[in-house]
Amino acid sequence: MSLSILEQIEIRRHDVIAELDTNKKSDYGQFMTPISIAKAMANMFETPNHNHIRLLDPGAGTGSLTISFLEMLFQRGCSPSSIQVSAYEIDSYLADELRKNSSLIIDKYKSRGCDLEITIIEKDFISSAVYSLIPRLNDHPTDFEPFSHVIMNPPYLKLSSSSEQRALLDQIGLPVNNLYSAFVALSLALLSADGHLVGITPRSFCNGPYFNPFRKYILQRASFKHIHIFERRDKAFNEDAVLQENIISYMQKCATRDVVQISSTNGRSFLDSKNRFVPHSKIVNEQDPDLIIRIPNNEFDDFVLDRMSSFSNRLGNIGLDVSTGPVVDFRVKKSLQKELVIKSVPLIYPSHINNQIVDWPLPNGKKPNAILVNDSTDKWLYPNEHFPLVKRFSAKEEKRRIYPACYDPIASFSVVGFENHLNIIHSSQSGISKKLSRGLVAYFSSTIVDLYFRQFSGHTQVNASDLRSIPIPRIEVLNDLSKFHDGTSVRQDQVDDYLESLFQNFFGIKSPNPILLAKN
Repeated sequence: MSLSILEQIEIRRHDVIAELDTNKKSDYGQFMTPISIAKAMANMFETPNHNHIRLLDPGAGTGSLTISFLEMLFQRGCSPSSIQVSAYEIDSYLADELRKNSSLIIDKYKSRGCDLEITIIEKDFISSAVYSLIPRLNDHPTDFEPFSHVIMNPPYLKLSSSSEQRALLDQIGLPVNNLYSAFVALSLALLSADGHLVGITPRSFCNGPYFNPFRKYILQRASFKHIHIFERRDKAFNEDAVLQENIISYMQKCATRDVVQISSTNGRSFLDSKNRFVPHSKIVNEQDPDLIIRIPNNEFDDFVLDRMSSFSNRLGNIGLDVSTGPVVDFRVKKSLQKELVIKSVPLIYPSHINNQIVDWPLPNGKKPNAILVNDSTDKWLYPNEHFPLVKRFSAKEEKRRIYPACYDPIASFSVVGFENHLNIIHSSQSGISKKLSRGLVAYFSSTIVDLYFRQFSGHTQVNASDLRSIPIPRIEVLNDLSKFHDGTSVRQDQVDDYLESLFQNFFGIKSPNPILLAKN
């Protein structure tokens, strides 16, 4: 039995990955889309009813996405009078593979009497797209015809601030900082008023201030129709060792905010896909200034969101803020000390966190325990007062994402240093009461906060902006929670029970307890 075009491409994909120039692959941020994912992406599209289809594939590679889209049309019996494909591929080696694969699908379409044209463009997509958009933005006449559909697996690289691409994007005012968000934003701009876009990207754009302008840009222009998540972050592109958590997003330009399909799989096989439908408002709260994109994968996530939505406060509402630890050790290397010496003060690293307290010093630890106070370090030091701390990073295999601890003043010092891998909760750079500090650490140690955090963060980093966005209870509740911090650790089960009682008895939430469901 002869192999299909897609089967031939998949077999060849493994050879292409091995044959690609490693340096060039890194420079371009190239990750070849597996056929199972390409087919699933194509099948997300609603069945087109256009007589004339214009498809854009802005990072076409060997053509797996384009050909999966065309095969989807075949399987659904679509018969447009013409199909025009613009496939961008800047790598000449991949462009040659793309030509070979395109010729196969063109022959197949011709045999069925359909006019299919695939134009392979060996140019930088960003430059080409900007030059297409500039006349339209300036209300100048242009012969550019918008695309009806976009399918993409864009490159996953940061944009250099000094690059020509950065200058071009600034020229048209696009609020993006890396290539994948630039590809998505430009593609939305190139779409027709009711156009459709399906793309696989890192999940990182869903939260954080870095992507806030980008989220605002896409949500002003399009609505989500379907989001697919991979429950295992290492499965989508395991040949390329991509460890970022990826999602597939299906958006429609100028569409009404309606119901969004949420699907998930454990790996590349979509046969066991789990599906549900939720209101668009559960994905994005329009009143949220940060426009965080949450992906409630199941009813369990709904139960978590129901509870956390009861709290209307954020840290800023109670006069607190979060800052990243200011001591960057390699910049003050000469001032670091293994142990305390004259004119030095404690320096706190994540390694000093033990349970929910700071255990300092660590005489046999790998990190310094002290920092000299001098003209180059003085501005980086905090007053020696009570502060809640949260680790900025956790290992991907750890059970929790948020690791908080109380810093209590260490005797005989007026100031203290906090290393850059810590978040510090403070009041105008000063400490807070011991009771409130312990209450906040107890709250951030709760299971419900950890479950909530996972809904909008697909990585193991906890940024200051993430902590600022987490709903928190009233100060009276936080102070009451301090009784569950005994000075060495938090009695987490008691914190969880206290919060669940609050949700049920004060806020009237009757949905099942997600923590009990998780345990069972």
